[in-house]
Amino acid sequence: MAVYVGIDVHKHFCQAALMNDNGHILHELRFDNTTEGASSLLELAKSVAPQIKAVVEPSANFWIRIYDKLEDEGVEVKLSNPLRTKAIAEARIKTDRIDAKTLAYLLRGDLVAESYVPTRKNRERRALIRHRASLMQIRVDIKNRIHALLDKHELTHNYADLFGKQGLEWLRGRDSELVTINLPRSLCELVGIYAEMHDASRNETYCKLLQRGLNAFAKAQASLLKSFRETEEPPKASSH
Repeated sequence: MAVYVGIDVHKHFCQAALMNDNGHILHELRFDNTTEGASSLLELAKSVAPQIKAVVEPSANFWIRIYDKLEDEGVEVKLSNPLRTKAIAEARIKTDRIDAKTLAYLLRGDLVAESYVPTRKNRERRALIRHRASLMQIRVDIKNRIHALLDKHELTHNYADLFGKQGLEWLRGRDSELVTINLPRSLCELVGIYAEMHDASRNETYCKLLQRGLNAFAKAQASLLKSFRETEEPPKASSH
């Protein structure tokens, strides 16, 4: 005896329907899209039958924690392909509404069109690649901002690579000119952030890269906003 669980996933909650071997809906419930919420669903399903089969309707990346929790608990879980599953539902059961009950019905009849789900390790690797790419783009933005500040204040250099070792030392040495030309201190902040992100992007340890990268990203956001305000806001009108 098995219980077939259809799960319609949303950002903050999920809707589930539990169906028995005879095609009868035994329970319908709404639970939070959290690990704890998935645990409550599992507890209910286990009270119905020892064998649990589930299908998850994906929504952005909100399906991942539910899918992983079910998989960890030994549930035979599938990720449906929304477009193909909808076409099958229209052809077989004459409905274009893919809700939890429809998913459970299709699962029971072995009619679910599945989507490919990479292994958890491969998903982590993909996340690492995406995160590194975002760090690289932030580095480019910071470089462009530094060049703009140097051009604005007519600071020239003779380095082939401004962001090499000697170039960065030269940039850090602009402190003495801050008072003279009123150069925004955000330049030095951006240089420090660039160096930190450069180190983080070369680190191959996922957790350390993620933590350092996120910290650097937050600093970059704040400093970029600050530098824009300092260099591009029009002067305030005199009160006199």
